Amino acid sequence: MIEEATVASLTLSVYETGDLSVQFNIVDPQRFHATEDSKTDLNELISQAIETSKEKFASYTIPQN
Repeated sequence: MIEEATVASLTLSVYETGDLSVQFNIVDPQRFHATEDSKTDLNELISQAIETSKEKFASYTIPQN
């Protein structure tokens, strides 16, 4: 959010297997691209999601049939 306006939406889903699903929508391109804060926040969120995915993948064990 910038000045109480939603400029983009980001949905991150990390599964126990380490799979990562990302959906990103820019809903106000003018405001989104006009500030570095939105890009910095986005990079931070994605980096955190990738780290979480790595952690889950590293600890995942395949169930025995």
